[in-house]
Amino acid sequence: MPSATGLRPHTFATLFGLYVATGLRANEPLRLDRDDVDLVNGVLTVRDTKFGKPLHVPLHPSTQRALQRDAARRDRSCHGSGAQQSLQRLAQV
Repeated sequence: MPSATGLRPHTFATLFGLYVATGLRANEPLRLDRDDVDLVNGVLTVRDTKFGKPLHVPLHPSTQRALQRDAARRDRSCHGSGAQQSLQRLAQV
């Protein structure tokens, strides 16, 4: 079933790219919100980790650029309403 916004393939590409580029555990990227991604400084903040402590993950510049492109695409497609949604919820769109 196709997504209503057309974002599903881009969301999965972003999700799989995060797995490869960061080494995060399976559920960690699914719980990220826009506020957890610092696109200026290139750092992810994973708040709900296995050991209960926040994890700060530096991003490679190519990953940072990919996330910036994804955020811009999402903003254009969702008119800002998708800004705070997690990747898990967006994968269902």
